[in-house]
Amino acid sequence: VVLRGTMAQIGSPLRRAGSMRRDFEFGCVYDVIPGILSFSILDSEQDAEEAAIEDPDRTYFSSCLHDGRYATHFGPCDLGIITRFCHLVRQTMKDPRSRGKELVYYTDAHKERRTNAMFLLGSYLVLIEKWSPE
Repeated sequence: VVLRGTMAQIGSPLRRAGSMRRDFEFGCVYDVIPGILSFSILDSEQDAEEAAIEDPDRTYFSSCLHDGRYATHFGPCDLGIITRFCHLVRQTMKDPRSRGKELVYYTDAHKERRTNAMFLLGSYLVLIEKWSPE
């Protein structure tokens, strides 16, 4: 099942990486909060849908919040985008279809979109999960 617009309910890539590192591999799932929230780089929504067949124990979601004018340049998103992203993550966690599943936030390999996606994920961790910015 793919929900268009704000999130997608889909499965998982075939490989899993142990921890976050700078050189992300396409299709790997990187733990952020083990068993709860992870990050992945996928080429398309279709790739994620295909992976769903192999592992239905994950909910993959992406957002268009960092696209548009924010993807045309390098740099962080504004506070409105960050707020909407935090709500998206919380909404996805509360969605009945996500209960008991690991959430994986994914983006494509485009450098600027990947950077902005990581910024949004980091913002969520600091603002909502109360992680230290260091």
